[in-house]
Order: sequence, then C-alpha cells, then structure tokens
Amino acid sequence: MPLFVFKKTSVVVQPRQRWMVDLAVTSLDINKFPSVKADTAWQVHKSNRLTEFLQCASDTLEKKKKSNQIYEQMLGGLESFMLQYSVWHARGARREDFMDHWINEEDNPRSAAEINYAAYYPVLEEIRRTCGSLEKLN
Repeated sequence: MPLFVFKKTSVVVQPRQRWMVDLAVTSLDINKFPSVKADTAWQVHKSNRLTEFLQCASDTLEKKKKSNQIYEQMLGGLESFMLQYSVWHARGARREDFMDHWINEEDNPRSAAEINYAAYYPVLEEIRRTCGSLEKLN
C-alpha cells in the first residue's frame, strides 16, 4: 500500500550503524489505512509529482495564512493535517470520505465534522486548483 510521510525528518546514518526512526505516515487514500505492524520492511521511492504537489500545497497554505487573520488562526499549527487532507482531496476524496474519517477515525461528533468540512473544503479546493490532481503519480 503506498504511503507518504507527512512530517519532515532528517536522518544521517553512518555505514554499519543501525537506528530506529519513527515516521508519521499516512495512506495516499483516505479510505486505506497504513499498516500498524512493527518491524515492517519499507522501500522508499521518491515521487517527483508528489514532492511538487506537497511543496505547492505548503506554499498555498502559507499564502492563505498570510492573506487574513482568520485563516492564520484557523490553519496555524495544522500544516501537517492540511497537507494530508490536501493529498486525499487531490486523489479524489469526497465529502462523505472526510465525514467518515472525522466521525469514525477521529471520533468527532457529526456537528464537528460538518464544521471541519465547511472550514477546510475551500482551502483544499484552492490547493487542488493551484497544485493539480494526484490521481496518477509517477
């Protein structure tokens, strides 16, 4: 299952040394969950398109936060979640998918999920318009 890292980390490993690294990962699709198995072997592949999208989405979020104080307050500190949501949205996640995620996976009441969607959807849509779709990755 393709996953992506949504929080940055930098690791330097010397030859013949072993290190444990905790990565915050999520699935590329809202309705697929990452494996929770410990000791899972990972293969890392860089997707140029995904890298470009994440940089564009990050830049768009920063511009949005600087555009007015309401967005600054609403989006401040939520960058990693908004990047995750923007990937899901760019891959085709629908309103029902987000509602299901917030209600069933994050244990929010429906009213809070409705508020989240109303608040975040315009930003996610702007990111998709600006940065494009992720339905096909290299």
